[in-house]
Formats: sequence, structure tokens, C-alpha cells
Amino acid sequence: MAIQAPAIDRTYVLDAVTELAELLPVRPPAPASKYYSLLRSKRVKECVEAMASYLNLPIKIDLQYVKPGDTSGNHFQSRDMVTTDHSGHASDSITAQVLMPSFLPLYGSEEFRNLTFTVKVSQSCTESPRVLIAILAHELSHIVLNSLWYPDKENEIKTDLTAMLLGFRDAMRDGRKLITDETPILTASNQRVTRTTTYGYLSDELFDCAHREIDRLYQNGEKAIAGLQRSIAKVRSVADRLQKLIQRFEKSLNLLDKRAVTKTHPKDGPKLVSFHDVGFLDEFKDSATAIKSGCDAIEAQHLRQYGTKGAESMAKAKQSLYASRMEGQRLASEMAENNRVIRRYLGLKDKLAVTFNWDIGNGS
Repeated sequence: MAIQAPAIDRTYVLDAVTELAELLPVRPPAPASKYYSLLRSKRVKECVEAMASYLNLPIKIDLQYVKPGDTSGNHFQSRDMVTTDHSGHASDSITAQVLMPSFLPLYGSEEFRNLTFTVKVSQSCTESPRVLIAILAHELSHIVLNSLWYPDKENEIKTDLTAMLLGFRDAMRDGRKLITDETPILTASNQRVTRTTTYGYLSDELFDCAHREIDRLYQNGEKAIAGLQRSIAKVRSVADRLQKLIQRFEKSLNLLDKRAVTKTHPKDGPKLVSFHDVGFLDEFKDSATAIKSGCDAIEAQHLRQYGTKGAESMAKAKQSLYASRMEGQRLASEMAENNRVIRRYLGLKDKLAVTFNWDIGNGS
């Protein structure tokens, strides 16, 4: 019994976006204007390499131009972007293709830096920079899916969606349609005749649906990242306060020892003695260092996955930050109380020295 192909509808597209968002980050819009400028300057190879770099593919490009109707070994292979006109008929227009080696290293690995990919483009490629950028984004995304060993890596719709997720959604929207004027020499009675060629594998309706969903994921992800970064900043400030209180404690205790205080309140005496215990500050210092290291380890910019895994990572990060903040605040409160105990036995000059971090030994 033949397996029926899935219906390419709104549900299919949204499910595909959700699936791919588990594997890939939702990136901000790529700098398309930069790529357009490179193409207009005939710097096609540089443009392709810059686009690949944005897709986290630090590869080198062997650029080859293909003449129209070329029947030699330099012609295009069977897989390239679909081009249709308004009536749905295939259209031979600006074309590009990336030749795929039989084996690729894992996406994001350093091994990509040693690879050179052959990219074939039609000689007319610079006539419409927006179209070529859309086509190249699709073709380069084939490399991404292949290097992820993605089971559905030959799926052209998911390849389009991959390019959109990785930052080329606006560029593909701007370059997926090419309108050309086919009007003969105009006379007073002539009306303009245009032909619209659509590039890509999604209908207008499904493309707009995918664009909205991916943009929603990106905006929500950016808000979540911003919130996480604010949380990290708050936790860091707690660790900074704890470290400053530790420094104040050490200076205050040193000044107190120089005063040789003999009379203390009964409740303060045991505390003042304990302050001199070996390793008394270890917990405070170690915790302050660990809290800052924990903030560094979270690396909010690397939590840019917006699917289920991304949400789980975000939740774990928030839980870790909350625990660190509570622990830091507890220790800071304890250290502040320790400082108040010492301060009760310092003279005015010593108190000022601690408050303003004066070096009394230098006569400040």
C-alpha cells in the first residue's frame, strides 16, 4: 500500500517550524543590504561566504558561473529552487546551486573551516540581487540540514523554513517574487504586461503563515532572553555586594585588632572571637565566586532555542539563578551583621576609613 504524502497546509508548516526550532536557533534578520551591495559590486563569492558565515557555516566557496543552455559538465544538476510564473508553469530564470559532498561534519563544528563548497550560479545572477539572496539562502540551508544529519534533509519546504529560522525570512520574503515587464514598446493604447516569477516551495499564504510564526518565536525568545539577562545582572549585583562586605569585614577586623579592645558586650564577645577562626570567611568567599561562575556558565546568548528544549533550559537557568540569589542574599545579610558587630567597637576615624576605604597607614 502506497504511503500517502502529507498535505502541505498550515498545520504541516507550523508543525515543521516547531520541529526545526528544537534543532536550530531563531536568529535575528540577516544583514541583507550588505549582501545586495556585494552582489551589485560583482563580489558574488564574498557575498556567498558572508551568507554562509551568518548561517554558522564558516566555509570557503568555489564559485562557478553557468551560461544559459550550457550542456557541458558545468550545467546545473536536477535539484535547484522551484521557479514558476503566475500560471504555475516552470520558469527558467536566475538559478544557483550548492554541490553537496557525500559526507559532512557535524553542524557548528570546527571541521567546516577546512571545507570548500562549489556553488554554481547563472551568469545573470547579479541582475536581481534580492532573488539570488533568497535562492542562496535556501541552497546553503541544505548544508545545514545535511550536517545535522536531519532525517528529512531533502525536504525542500523544511529547507526553506530552515533558512527563515536562521535569519533569512525577510530576505526570502523580499526575493521570492520577481516581476518583469514584458510590454513591447509602449504606445498610447498599450497596457503594461508583467510576469511574476515565484521562487521557493511555499505558497504566498503558507509563506506568510511561516513568517509570522517564526517572527513570533523570535520576539518571544528575545523577551525571554532579556528577562534572563536581567536576572543574571541582579544575581551578579548580589555577589558583588557580598564581596564588598567581605572586603569591609577584613579591613574592619584588622583595624579592630589594632585597637586591642578589652571590653565587649556579652553577646558580641563569642562572635568577635569566632571571626578569627581559621577559614571563617571561606564559605562567604567561595559562595561569591561560585555565584559569579554560575552566571557565566548560563551564557544567556546560547539559550536561543525556542522550542521545548529551549523552554526547559530557560526554566532550569531561572531556577539556578533564583537559588543563587537567595543564597547570596542570606550570606550578604549575615556578613552585614558581622560588620555591624565590629563597627560598634571602632573609633570614628576607623569607621570613616572603612566607609570611604581610606588607607590609614598612608595617612589618608
